Amino acid sequence: MDQLDKYIEKIVSKKITEPENLEDMMLSAIHTEKGKRRIKRNRITRTIITSLTTIFITTGVGGAGYIAYEKIWKNPEYYTYQEIQNTLANVDNVDDIQKTITEEEAKDKATTIMNNLGYTNETIKSIILEKDINNNDEPFYNIMTSDNTDEGIIIKISANNGDILSFTNNNFINVETSENNINEDKVKEYSDKIMQNIGFTENEYQFTECTQQQIPYRNEMKNVWVAKYYKTYDGIYNPYEVLTSNFTVNNDKLEINRIYKTNDGIYDNNPTVITEDEAIQVAVNKEKELTEKEIENVSAEVGIRKMNKFIYKLENDIVTANDEFKEDINLMLENGQARKVWIIKVEHKRSNENIDNLNSNQRLKNANKIYYIDITTAEILGGERF
Repeated sequence: MDQLDKYIEKIVSKKITEPENLEDMMLSAIHTEKGKRRIKRNRITRTIITSLTTIFITTGVGGAGYIAYEKIWKNPEYYTYQEIQNTLANVDNVDDIQKTITEEEAKDKATTIMNNLGYTNETIKSIILEKDINNNDEPFYNIMTSDNTDEGIIIKISANNGDILSFTNNNFINVETSENNINEDKVKEYSDKIMQNIGFTENEYQFTECTQQQIPYRNEMKNVWVAKYYKTYDGIYNPYEVLTSNFTVNNDKLEINRIYKTNDGIYDNNPTVITEDEAIQVAVNKEKELTEKEIENVSAEVGIRKMNKFIYKLENDIVTANDEFKEDINLMLENGQARKVWIIKVEHKRSNENIDNLNSNQRLKNANKIYYIDITTAEILGGERF
């Protein structure tokens, strides 16, 4: 391991700016753009990720749970120094990456998107097939209009279906801040236009919100509009699968800062088996176990949710974050899977109870709650207070 430690130390930069997320933290540690591409495309990534993620967890840096589970605890892999060197010797061989979209098709898609968005003067300088280490090694094309990563436009296109994964305009530093005198309806028109120009429709993504925000951009604060769209399945939106666009509007001219997809909960598309009445009964029975307060109203709707610990903690009188959870509970929480559920809201009759003598868990037990009831198995996947 001494040789490996020295090797990692050699390629990792000593000057790392404060990152916005774990992925940026890892990738910004690599000295050069070429180094990033070489390492992202081979097995050494797992060794580096293992080392860095372990440090992040033990030093209290959050957000590493999924990567730690997938890359370390679930499937730990170890490589000798020679294996790493042999891997690096073959990093330019991408024939093992399975894809359905060709390089030319990806370039055509990227060019169409740039033209539709009004960036007709940009031409593609490079295209590289890579794997997304944070998304089950999904293949994508990294397309750049400049050899300098601080200039031009960078587009990521899925090598599986040709969908755009992200669009980054590195020339945004020269764009004036967005106007304030635009109403929300007009802003939605602009954001809908962006969606259409990159190839999505309202049947696929549902508009949820558009807000004006101050974002940091290369040591400057930029006033931009941030529009969010949720992916929909049979009319039900997945709150964990989001397409976000950041843009400005000046004199009716649209300028893109960034467009990007996030997927924090892969939808399982589980079938509907449990009826509304059955789900309500499950929730009501559990509520009666947790509190003696009288129930006044119960409502139900179908949604997509991930499992959480809310109800489990109440059932087991777990108060602090340091309390132990069963291993199977932790595994289910870490897999990032989203399922179709009945969202059951349970509301109690108002009372003048004295809550001063109740601990925090008992107060939550007596509070109005939302239950997530699996629409296939009737299991309680979690919930929240409302």
